[in-house]
Amino acid sequence: MVDPPPSRPSTASPLTEDASASGLTDAGNTADVAKQQAAGVAQGAGEAGKQVAGLAKEQTQQVAVEAGQQAKQLLRRTEQEVSDQAGAQQRRLAAGMHAVGEELASMAKGLGNERGRD
Repeated sequence: MVDPPPSRPSTASPLTEDASASGLTDAGNTADVAKQQAAGVAQGAGEAGKQVAGLAKEQTQQVAVEAGQQAKQLLRRTEQEVSDQAGAQQRRLAAGMHAVGEELASMAKGLGNERGRD
C-alpha cells in the first residue's frame, strides 16, 4: 500500500494572517495620523494668517500715524515759508514806498525852491 503524500500546510500561517490584519490597521492608523497632521497644519496656517493680518493692521496704523505727523510738519513748514515770504515782500514794499515818499519830498522841496525864486 502506498501512503498518501503528506498534506501540505496552507500557505497562510497564523502569523501571516495577523500581519495582514495588522497591515490594514496600520493603514487606517496612518490615514488617521495624516488627517490629524493635516488638521494641525491647517490650524497652524490659520493662526499664522491671523498673526500676519494683525501685524499688517498694526503696521498700517503706525504708517497712518507717521503720515499724519509728517503732514502736520509739512503744514507748519509751509505756513512758516509763506509767512517769511509775506514778511519779505512787505519789507520790500515798505522800502519802495519810503523811496517814493523821499522822492516826492525831494520834488516838493525843489518846487518850493523854484517858487521862491520866482
